[in-house]
Parts: sequence; C-alpha cells; structure tokens
Amino acid sequence: MIKGGYVGKILRVDLSKAKLTDEAPPDEKILRRYVGGTGLAMKFMYDEIPPSVGPDDPDNKVFFMSGPLSGTIAPSSSRHCVMTVNGSMPKSVGTGWSGGNWCANLKQAGYDGVIVEGESKEPVYVWIHEGKAELKDAGHLWGKKTEETLYSLEHELGIPDISVTGIGPAGEAGIKGASVCTDENHLSAKSGAGGALGRKKLKAIAVGGAKLGVRIADPKRAVMLAYKWRDAFRKCNAYNRRNGGNPRRVQALAKDSKLMV
Repeated sequence: MIKGGYVGKILRVDLSKAKLTDEAPPDEKILRRYVGGTGLAMKFMYDEIPPSVGPDDPDNKVFFMSGPLSGTIAPSSSRHCVMTVNGSMPKSVGTGWSGGNWCANLKQAGYDGVIVEGESKEPVYVWIHEGKAELKDAGHLWGKKTEETLYSLEHELGIPDISVTGIGPAGEAGIKGASVCTDENHLSAKSGAGGALGRKKLKAIAVGGAKLGVRIADPKRAVMLAYKWRDAFRKCNAYNRRNGGNPRRVQALAKDSKLMV
C-alpha cells in the first residue's frame, strides 16, 4: 500500500443483496499507474463491466472515486469522479466530476471510493460515518429535490455538517442525462450517472461523523507546497479579477493534525 494519499478501503454496495462490503484498493503498482479518481474508476470499469452491458442493465455499475490528494491539505482537491456506462453514446464511458466537501469527507470517514452495483427493489441511501457504512430506507426521500434531501438527512441523522451526493426527481425517473448533485449545487453533469442511480433506486450517499484523517507521506513538504500554491494563486490574474478561491483554507487545514498523520 502506498504510504500516503490512500486510507485503504473501498466500499462496494450490492443493492440486489442489500450488502455492503469493505475491500482493499488495488496494489501499489495499479494505484501508481492509474492515478486519481478518473484513472482508478476507469480501471475498475474496464475490469468489471463487459462491453455488452448497457446503461439500463442491472449489471451496470456506478463508480465514485477519489484521488490521492483528496481530503488532504492540497488546495482544490475535494473533487471526485463519477463514472458509469454512457447513456447517450452506446458502448462508451460516461464520466463526470464534482466538487463540494463530499470527497474530502469520504476520505476522512475512511473510504477511498464507492462502487454501486445491482438494483434495489425499494429506495435506499448509504450512510458512511466513523469508518463504517449502513444501508438505510429512503422511501421518505424519494421525490425530493437534492437540497431537500440534504436538509432532511441532516435532521434525521442529527449531524449538521454532513455531505450528501445524490439524485433528484430527474434521476429517479431514470432520465439518461440526469446529473448527480453534491452538497446542494455541485453537479456531476457529464456522466449520466443520475439516471443509472435512479434505476438502481439509490437516492443518495451521505458522509459524516468522525474525521479519521488521511495519511501524508511527507507532511512538512505538503504544507510547504500548499503555501507555495496559495501564494502563486494570489498573484494570478484570475484571483485578482474575481477574488476567488479559498486560500485561507490552506492555513486552516495546516493546523489540523488529523490531516498530517
């Protein structure tokens, strides 16, 4: 296992069997060859989905994958890949990317990615917290918009700062172009995974609870590079024009010892 960047678990969600399984990620050789959420998702997809599988088939899968920088001090790194069989172009890959806090929280909750397979008979959602995962009934969430689902789960789970990625009414209807929405307004729009999740009856994946931390091979160098990135970003035209980004988060994260273990 690589010394830093990975927490060492991938969650496989078998909706047909209502079974959740923790799996070890691929070996170091594979992780180094297929770097990042997109590379790792593509590797899983190539290995697990035959070319004959279509977007509407029960054997289709949806992959949520992070990269080695997600959940660390690295700026702009809380992004994840969502991948499935493309619903608009036959025999091609549908790939989307999303921001928000979900990916960083997933890593700090103990998982590098989530693989969704099979189909549930009734609406369900996945709740990931403190290094474990549960499958819960989502009948009361079906029909809700994505922001309504987030607020409902915050109230239901009793944790105000959870992150949720999931689908709204378009995904529930199985529309092939439906997006997956993360934390209210971060859309994974190009994968068409929203429709795939709707056919699988998976409403959402919620993440919260304890922050277990992400290992960093060289913490001091990571902090140095993050500050260098912040300083360079402040000098660029985009920052001066829009005063955008969140460079102060680098300083806040640098003080969080849980990210440096």
